Amino acid sequence: MSAALSAGAPRLSWVAVSMLVGDRTKFFALVFGFAFATLLMAQQSAFCIGLVGTAGNAVLDVPQADVWVMRRGTRTIEGALPMPDSELQRIRGVAGVAQAVPMSRGAATVRLRGGGSQAVAVIGVDDVTLLGVPSRVLQGRVEDLRQPDAVLLNRSAHEKLFPGEPLALGRVFELNDRRAVVRGIVQTRPWFASSDVLFTRYATARQYVPAGRNTLSFALVRVAPGADAAPVASAIEAATGLKAVTGPAFTAENIADVVDNSGIVLAFGVVVALGALVGAVIVGLTLSLFIRDNLKALGALKAMGVSNAGVVRMVLTQACLAALLGYAAGIGLTVGLIQALALNVSDFSTFRVPTSVLAGSAAAVLAMTVLAAWLSVRRVLHTDPAEVFR
Repeated sequence: MSAALSAGAPRLSWVAVSMLVGDRTKFFALVFGFAFATLLMAQQSAFCIGLVGTAGNAVLDVPQADVWVMRRGTRTIEGALPMPDSELQRIRGVAGVAQAVPMSRGAATVRLRGGGSQAVAVIGVDDVTLLGVPSRVLQGRVEDLRQPDAVLLNRSAHEKLFPGEPLALGRVFELNDRRAVVRGIVQTRPWFASSDVLFTRYATARQYVPAGRNTLSFALVRVAPGADAAPVASAIEAATGLKAVTGPAFTAENIADVVDNSGIVLAFGVVVALGALVGAVIVGLTLSLFIRDNLKALGALKAMGVSNAGVVRMVLTQACLAALLGYAAGIGLTVGLIQALALNVSDFSTFRVPTSVLAGSAAAVLAMTVLAAWLSVRRVLHTDPAEVFR
């Protein structure tokens, strides 16, 4: 028996698992501790990444624009500084520019049927090309935007303006005391600052959002065939003195601005750290109690010839089993929750659980496992096997 136990790692692992599963209360407490820590770390990390990622979604919704041109000092798509329309002609004269069209961004208040009001973002797109409207149209046609008083709503805006009603065209509402007719429903990604969006022609947007002389927020540039966007952006900057960046670069700038100038990452980081700490405390205390309750059994195994390395292996086996089950449960709950929100709530439609979150959570759980096992097993290693027979 002694030789078998000392030589057979599988036998020791089987004994360790039997001991752990036999104490169901502590076994489930260990699994719960790991599951709780995993759920909190993975869920909050996924929410943080998803929320920060929405900062660039308004740019991603216009993939046709190779280069975004804006006034210097503009850092994000939500904080555009207005420019005169005459800048379009200067941009169009730069080599490599095939097309440059206007885009305006503003905010307006919609008067609801049942009373009250709802704020929406108003995006004015080029009257001719309609460049700037998202490509995914749920109802209607983008071309219908050329009709008088025509607007396109994203799904979120339609749900807010007409709560409980199915998607439908032809509805009329007031926008800053001006008539607007719904001619289409489009699907946008969730935007960071404004989830309810209305698209209309550039000229019509001026009527909905009264402003000063300068209403041009961005110039959307499509480069000539065979030209590279980055050199064209540099040429536009040199020729006009404006800021010009490629679509991917502007997306990254918007995300970086949220990371650098908001407390979102810090707030979520604190929650993740607290989740890891609470989980580690639950796991550590539960495993320590389990080892204490089984101290005589482990001492007896040492008296029968099991080495300290074998005892450590047994405790690690027990901790790893609970960690694996807890991690699987925590990740399963996280993925299920994120997927349910993405399918049923438009503001979460782009949220996912990236592989980096899975890997990071696994690394944290592994660290918790090793630390808890080491802190718990030290008492056994210093136990004299003879004490169990006294």
